[in-house]
Amino acid sequence: MAYLYEAEIHVARFRLLLGLGLSQEAEAELLQALDACADAASNYGYHGMALPEHVRPSPEIVGVWEHFYDDGASWAQSEAEDYAKMIAFTESQPTVRRFHG
Repeated sequence: MAYLYEAEIHVARFRLLLGLGLSQEAEAELLQALDACADAASNYGYHGMALPEHVRPSPEIVGVWEHFYDDGASWAQSEAEDYAKMIAFTESQPTVRRFHG
């Protein structure tokens, strides 16, 4: 499972490289930060885990975090609804017995 701190490490590297004038390398770090952030946010959203109140993603990745967190939560909600429909359907069907001779 990916974690937010992994994305934040890439953000820190991005800022350092950008400060050193290494824009291409900085851009690569930012892309890695965005990928790590998307993975972490999807997992957190899917599992319904909220960040502590005092923890916020960096400004460079907060938009990605919010989008993928909501996406993960939506996916989990959709799966729960599908599962509930499946249970309701199977409970409404008579039990079928099969005899093997």
